Amino acid sequence: CDVFVMDAFGTAHRAQASTHGIGKFADVACAGPLLAAELDALGKALKEPARPMVAIVGGSKVSTKLTVLDSLSKIADQLIVGGGIANTFIAAQGHDVGKSLYEADLVDEAKRLLTTCNIPVPSDVRVATEFSETAPATLKSVNDVKADEQIL
Repeated sequence: CDVFVMDAFGTAHRAQASTHGIGKFADVACAGPLLAAELDALGKALKEPARPMVAIVGGSKVSTKLTVLDSLSKIADQLIVGGGIANTFIAAQGHDVGKSLYEADLVDEAKRLLTTCNIPVPSDVRVATEFSETAPATLKSVNDVKADEQIL
């Protein structure tokens, strides 16, 4: 490969052959115009954000987002977590998350973030005994999640 142009912002962080590996073998590797524009806009938004600034971070793992959460907690007026990440924060508040996806080893880090910035944690969650299209899902308080349930 003579020239590699990475222009996919949404996948640029992945260490895969088509996003990371090929760049090692190209004589020239660079960001394309769309990726450059996204990075420029993101840089401006983080350097001089419009206020109030709300940062919403989702995903399944706190571990892969911890540095992002730390950085955003210093500049955002409000930090909101969703997806599987929220389960770790729910557990950090002392709630049982049953069989839900969460990172037990990062509960203390979530507690630290909860004390340093205002992160609202869900008070109601939708749960089921299994993750499937046919499993009946129930809306309930985070106080009522049973050991055999998972937060969806």
